[in-house]
Order: sequence, then structure tokens, then C-alpha cells
Amino acid sequence: MRRGFVDTDQTLEADAAEGVGIFVEYLAGGHWHVFTTCDTDLSGAACLFDIVLTTASTEPVIGVGPDGLESSDVVELSGDHNVRALLDTDYDFDGLYLQTEPGSVLSIDALLDDACGNAYVYWIGDGAIHSGAPSTPFELEPSAP
Repeated sequence: MRRGFVDTDQTLEADAAEGVGIFVEYLAGGHWHVFTTCDTDLSGAACLFDIVLTTASTEPVIGVGPDGLESSDVVELSGDHNVRALLDTDYDFDGLYLQTEPGSVLSIDALLDDACGNAYVYWIGDGAIHSGAPSTPFELEPSAP
């Protein structure tokens, strides 16, 4: 599993329904934000994301909260270390907020319409926007707790 670094307190901009993406942000203090978009304006179809977020076995998920979810979206905590998000995204944003210990590394594994979705993951690291995860799954480590 490969590891990348995510810049703390940097946010991403995206246009709903204009492109496919899984966007990962980290805010100081252990606050993760993961949200999705789909290219519905171009394709006429929705995107079904299946995203698993995992912390290290010694660092539990402290809390999970919704961000723009509808009744067809599901976010569930599985044990102390795993969150699974099934997000049916079309003309909007769907996502979640995840609270971990400050500085915790987050493992991300993503499917898009039942195929590997890691090519559609975006984050800011070393001052640049990164697209496409280097492995399945992969880890992101915050630049500062």
C-alpha cells in the first residue's frame, strides 16, 4: 500500500454534475472531509461510489457525519476503524465528515460503478492538486496534526 501526504487546512473546489471525483480534505485536529461529484450533465447517468475509509488499528474513528446525503446514500461505521460510504451521486455533492485522532493516517479504497475508482481521487499535497491514487487501497497522511 502506498502513502501520500495531504496538506492540512487546504480545500478543493469542484462543480457538481460536471466531472467525476472523490475529493479528500484534511482540516487540523483530525477532521476529514470526503465528498463526491459525477459527470451527470455530460453522461446523463448517476455515479455509484463505494468508498471504504480505514484508520490504523490503534486509532479509532471518533465520529462520522453526513454532508449532503439523500435517502439513497448510506454511511456506516463498521467496528472502531472502518467507515463505508455508498453514495449515489448525480447533480449534487454527496459526502461525509470523519473525525479521527489528530494526524491519523487514513486508508482509502474506492469503487465507482463496481470498478476501481482510485483514478478519480483528488487531494492537495505539497501545494499541488493530486489526481489518481497510486495504489488500491492507498493511505493519506496529514502534513500537520
